[in-house]
Amino acid sequence: MPTTLEFDIKATKEQLFTHLESEEHVKKWFETLEKLQIESVMHDGAIRKGSPLTMEVRSGKVSQTFQGEVIAYRKPELFGIRLQLTHIIVDLFIEFINKKNGVQLQCDCEIGIPEGANQVRARLRSWQVKHLLYTRLKRLKSIAEKEKVSV
Repeated sequence: MPTTLEFDIKATKEQLFTHLESEEHVKKWFETLEKLQIESVMHDGAIRKGSPLTMEVRSGKVSQTFQGEVIAYRKPELFGIRLQLTHIIVDLFIEFINKKNGVQLQCDCEIGIPEGANQVRARLRSWQVKHLLYTRLKRLKSIAEKEKVSV
């Protein structure tokens, strides 16, 4: 079930990329995020393809922890993660493309349903993820455009 979202943003690729790889910045546009930890697969602390990640997200009074990994990383153009959520696996790729008056954010999201998963719950969860992704990326656009950066 692939989905592609595109947003034109008046910002730089570098500015936007910072909003993806820093927990402090991610929390600004993903309000329910409580913790984002990306572990380096090397000892230098740099994020690389294959780096494991942990996300803790709050929904009401309940917090859930999800495991995943970085599956694409080309700073400042491409960031991809795979998340193991309840009933589904989400592959998310965010790419930044220079445009005349800023950057186009292109988000490709592929949702897989593992064998043995509850199909009804998986479909509901897929819809929730797509809706959440759209609303959070709109928030990212709003926050990035309010920052003072020359394009």
